[in-house]
Amino acid sequence: MSNELKISELRYLDISSHSAHKLNDDYSSPFLQNFNSSFDFNAKRNLHQAYDHFNTHILGIEILKTNVLFGMIHVDLNFIEYTIECEFLVFEDEFNTKYLDISLSMLLEYFRNNFPNFLLTFISSSESSIIACLRLRKDLKLRGEFIKNRNKFVSFGLIIPNQQSSLMPKIPDFLSTEISICVAANDAGGAQQVSNIMEFLNRPFSAFLDGPAIEIFEKSLNNYTLVKNESDIDKFDLLICGTGWMSNLEFNMINHFKKNRKPSLAVLDHWVNYQSRFERGFRVEPNMLAVTNLFALDLAKKYFPRIPIWLIPDFELAELRKLIIKSTDRKKILVLLEPYTVLQDSFSIDQSKVIELIEKACKINKIEKLDGVIVRAHPSSKFQDSDLRIFKAICNNVSISSNLKLKEDLQNSAKVLGFNSYGLYLSSMSDIDTYSYFANYTGHWTNQFPSIKSL
Repeated sequence: MSNELKISELRYLDISSHSAHKLNDDYSSPFLQNFNSSFDFNAKRNLHQAYDHFNTHILGIEILKTNVLFGMIHVDLNFIEYTIECEFLVFEDEFNTKYLDISLSMLLEYFRNNFPNFLLTFISSSESSIIACLRLRKDLKLRGEFIKNRNKFVSFGLIIPNQQSSLMPKIPDFLSTEISICVAANDAGGAQQVSNIMEFLNRPFSAFLDGPAIEIFEKSLNNYTLVKNESDIDKFDLLICGTGWMSNLEFNMINHFKKNRKPSLAVLDHWVNYQSRFERGFRVEPNMLAVTNLFALDLAKKYFPRIPIWLIPDFELAELRKLIIKSTDRKKILVLLEPYTVLQDSFSIDQSKVIELIEKACKINKIEKLDGVIVRAHPSSKFQDSDLRIFKAICNNVSISSNLKLKEDLQNSAKVLGFNSYGLYLSSMSDIDTYSYFANYTGHWTNQFPSIKSL
């Protein structure tokens, strides 16, 4: 928090201490009752050594010109109930209405960026603080009026709006605090997104992995410890996971954390099967969601209106765009395949459609005199020798990709063809000529991206 809330005259400093000492048993009265205008920074910091570093922060409001603290705010976060409780202390001898208005506005902006859909409650015994909150009411969606409690404190609450498209993508600040994180992933798409987050955080963590996720993490990261059993995860503060529907691993982990009243953050890596990702005979939703683009943000807000949703940077796309710019020898046609669909619907996939797609790729390759067709299997599938024989029967210059990561194929591709794959989005956003079998079909997600063309 200390680096986020800065303007020309004020900044917030997180003065919480994160050691493991216990507070005195009698330290149970409201925060504000334990302070007066004589403020000893070191003494007060030492007093708070045992605060829960994930859910509790103590912020000092510092005047930059003088490096003097004129107030403090005690912040309690509840990631299960989606609540934030702020208790204010303003030191009267340093009080200034202008500073108080600025500090509250900064705090609100910080909460808007970091805690969407949380209920924010302000508590104070200071009449000046309450008046300052009132001045901000025009910008707030209030939850009720002021309430006086038996300790003569005054409080009011507001619902922080879910993230808006005008906000810049960012990793929530609480992920950088001294919390113990467990990662869970099976499916390749979610594993890639989660591994990108952990690479950005650059911190040790533990991981419960299976399927394609194992190799993705092994090749990308080296600062994690493997978790072998679900029973070993109870010590962690937070779960970060994918939302795979090809296995039950992520679903079971979300359910386990939920039963233990511990928060989970799930990354939605695509726009399909949003509901079924959290259903296995019964429904379990994560406490928080993360998405990497505006289309996904709008869709997630529609399907999960009560869950906090973060718009995070698309690290995978940013890295891919850099590779494509540097690549000067892109002469292949890449075909992205997916498992056959069991249920018949408008977007079902079967062998006949796969053959048709590869035939179109071979035709384009011949007309435009490119260097051959590369067929890439879905990470959950493996090609058999019979598959290659079928592909070769269509045209001789078809080969099967052996690359682990999609970017390794995309950086050599002049054109990309597919059905529903998220890789079509990455390809089109990297300015590669991209086609979907289902483009222009009513209701298909590719219609949101005009650069993905119909075959």
